[in-house]
Formats: sequence, C-alpha cells, structure tokens
Amino acid sequence: MSRHEGLGGRQAARTPHGVTPLAPPWAPIATMFAVLVTSMIAGLVWHSDRLGSVDAWALRELGAHTYREFRLASAISTSLRPVAIGGTLAIAALSWVALRRRNAVLLSLAAPALTLAAEKLLKQLVGRRWPGSSVLLYPSGHLAVATALALTLVLIARSARARPSIRLTVAMSASLFVLVMARARLAQTTHSLSDVVGGVATGVGVTLAVALLLDSRLLSLMGDRHGSSRRSDPESG
Repeated sequence: MSRHEGLGGRQAARTPHGVTPLAPPWAPIATMFAVLVTSMIAGLVWHSDRLGSVDAWALRELGAHTYREFRLASAISTSLRPVAIGGTLAIAALSWVALRRRNAVLLSLAAPALTLAAEKLLKQLVGRRWPGSSVLLYPSGHLAVATALALTLVLIARSARARPSIRLTVAMSASLFVLVMARARLAQTTHSLSDVVGGVATGVGVTLAVALLLDSRLLSLMGDRHGSSRRSDPESG
C-alpha cells in the first residue's frame, strides 16, 4: 500500500464516506469537563444568597465604575436577544449552504434552544438569588446562549473544512463575543463570576452533547444505508 493510500485510509476511518463529524475528537472529554464544572459550581452556590470571596472580589474589580460604562454594558446585554435569534437563523442557513447536511442545520437550531432550556432548569434546581430578591441567577442565561451560538459557529466552520486562517478567525471572533458578553454582565453586576463561568460551561456542555448525538445518529443511518446497499448488490459477499 502506498503512503497516499495509507493516509487516505486513515482519513476515511475518521470520516466515513468523506463526512467530517460535527463534534471534534476532544468533544467527549470537553463535555464531561463542562458538566463537572457546572455541577461543582452549582454545589457551591446551592440555594445561596451570599457571595463568596472570589465573586465579591470580581464584582468590585469588574463592576461598572461610571454611569457611561453601565449604560454600555446594559446595551450589550440587551442586544443578545436579537443577536441570538438572527445568529441562530444565519448559522442554520450557513450550515445548509456550506454542508448540505440536515444534522448541521439541526445543531444550529437545537444547540441555543436546548441550552436555554437547560439553563432555565438549572436555575430552578440551584435556586441562587441575591439577598432579598426572587430572581434566579445561576447559571447566566446570557453567557449560556452566547457560548452555544459561538461554539456552534466554530463547529460548523470546522465541519465545512474551511481554511485554517478562516477557522482561526471564526474561533477568535466567537471567543471575543463571549468575553464581551461576560464583561457586560459583570459590569452590570447582574451576575457574579461564578454565574458567568457556569453559563459558559452550560453552553459548552449542551452544544457538544447535541453535536455528539447528531453525529451518532448520522453514522448509524449511514451504516444502515451501507448495509442495505451491500445486501441489495447481487455480487456482494
């Protein structure tokens, strides 16, 4: 076997029928780590209405120090809803144009929606509040949804086999989007640092889990079709 054939065989083993999975090879480990981080922080802030020392320090250092800074942070936070809706539809359209795969479109639509549902459920379970407030805080919904959108775009660019420079640009832009949203929520003092970190971890965990599930479904369907074609071939076997 030639070196070229050997490389081609290994590539085919990783991507059956030339299809690049939505989830990268490190997705299972990253998903478990994200779930672990979310769970650990949830345990620390369970039904709490007090700030730990790290959260208190972060709010002192990162909270808005001027009214202008607070107004800017509020405007950024308010913009998430239209950005999330428009971004979800745009990424879904890009997924279809770039990949022509239903599972990519499903990832684009399902990841933000399921992340939002998971965040709402976690808030009810954890029950963290500010003193004297009924508003549930953990995890941050803004950061969860922003992370889901950003990570979905990164996964789509990877699956589309975009040039390394494009993938790097997408990853950096997506990371900047999440960081700006995190800074805005902390500047507003709407959420503590642990809420923000928990939101990011929730977005990562749900998005990668959805990608893994869609990949497994696609591979099983492809296996079924391949087996059917072999059985229908009179010369097979």
